[in-house]
Amino acid sequence: MGLARMLEWAERLGNPQNNLRFIHVAGTNGKGSVCAYLEKIYLQAGLRVGCFTSPHLCSLGERMRIMGLSMPRAELIEQVEHLRILFSASQGSALPSFFECLTLMALRYFEAQKCDVVIWETGLGGRLDATNIVTPLCSIITQIGLDHQAWLGNSIAKIAEEKAGIIKPSIPVVIGPMPTGALRVIGKKAQAMRSQIHSVTPTGLDRGITPGLLGAHQRTNAGIALKVTEILAGSLPYDLSDAGFAIQNTQLAGRFEEFEWRGRKILLDVAHNEDAFQTLHATLLETSPWNIGHLSLVFASLDDKDWMGGLRKLSPLAERIFLTRALSDRAVEPTEMASYLTKLYPTAGGPQVICCESPGEALERAIEESTQPILATGSFYLVGAARAIILGEDHQEEVSLNEWGASLSSSPPTHRPS
Repeated sequence: MGLARMLEWAERLGNPQNNLRFIHVAGTNGKGSVCAYLEKIYLQAGLRVGCFTSPHLCSLGERMRIMGLSMPRAELIEQVEHLRILFSASQGSALPSFFECLTLMALRYFEAQKCDVVIWETGLGGRLDATNIVTPLCSIITQIGLDHQAWLGNSIAKIAEEKAGIIKPSIPVVIGPMPTGALRVIGKKAQAMRSQIHSVTPTGLDRGITPGLLGAHQRTNAGIALKVTEILAGSLPYDLSDAGFAIQNTQLAGRFEEFEWRGRKILLDVAHNEDAFQTLHATLLETSPWNIGHLSLVFASLDDKDWMGGLRKLSPLAERIFLTRALSDRAVEPTEMASYLTKLYPTAGGPQVICCESPGEALERAIEESTQPILATGSFYLVGAARAIILGEDHQEEVSLNEWGASLSSSPPTHRPS
């Protein structure tokens, strides 16, 4: 992990990042939502907007959008071929990682398409993330919680230090609500960089604006986006009424996303860590029909995620739980999760637990064996598979790229953050 290799390859591409304007977004949760609000606001303002996010749910091109549209397959192939030729002509140089390649492709694509602004989401952490070679107009740290501890550190303070690595000299920083330890770390970094911090609270959004994404936490995410547009109004003009309209019409795949499928209501949410499960739980309780308390839960997880916490939080709301295997070599076995639920509910009265071999089987059985609304959550891998099944799309080949890319960096770094 480090930026030297990324800087070297960016230079070989002509440093496209120097010809673009960025809003850099880091955080444990909320990054995708904030990116979606900003993308919608600046599209509504008439700007040519690029957006780089990860991972993808169904197709690789989702990670690199222009004007809200995923990178076309033909363009994706051209970008890969360009890098292949560049690599073959550079004997002896250390090749970029999978994520670094995608970051380079995005920079080249956004520059060629002459984007007015690029919404630029970190992949992992911030300080050593491949995206951190840019100097943005504004930096954002949405929220700090426990996730990716093997890479980022096993405490809120250590994770905050990694996220705060995106703060650049004299560049404004917008942050969401933070634990005291995280706020102290971010404040110290911002002071060292002479960067002004703008804090957004859960009540930081005009009460006349209702976010298009559901959940009380989305008022904070939308408020962060709106604060950024206010700060950058001198360089990226916008109209407040148009921004409010954009926020109210923002949607994002896999974030409390509702479908009607085969006569049933199905909800998809990519929650996979402690804070995300708590937020999902709260949103379910305040949203009909998900607050009925008798859901059919389809659940899968990777073994490095807080699957036990997720099942503890969500199982009381479920009548039946269909445990399945995420499409990953790192998936927790359904039988292991079932064993854990047996310990949670040692006597009669708990939810019925059914183990399934695949997301498709889990959805099918949830449709056939219950009449309740269905919630599918616990992993990007599960939600991507479920979404493709519902939409009738072939997703397996491109979704597997998430797993392949992760496997290339499956061992955490041997250094500790300085």
